[in-house]
Amino acid sequence: MSELIDGKITKSAILGTHLEPSYEGVLTGRQVRNVKKYLRRYQWLRVWWGFSPAAKRFSYRNIMAVAQFGDAEDASWNRKIVTREIFADQSGSLELAKD
Repeated sequence: MSELIDGKITKSAILGTHLEPSYEGVLTGRQVRNVKKYLRRYQWLRVWWGFSPAAKRFSYRNIMAVAQFGDAEDASWNRKIVTREIFADQSGSLELAKD
């Protein structure tokens, strides 16, 4: 599948891609930027990744933490990661994958 997805996206269209929480684990910088682009565009994606529906800013660290430790089936788990209720100590040492 292409690194970038064009047009309107749906949840079923992004299953099995880096836009699905925890699917790829460690993301590249390009993938993180792509996730941020779609988080800005889609409220349902923000909620799935654990961000507030009204969020406008998405840190690399939070995106990488949800990509690595998140759960595609449980948005509340992802929310705990974003708010650092869990994995707070691990999120400081996350690194980007090599491009």
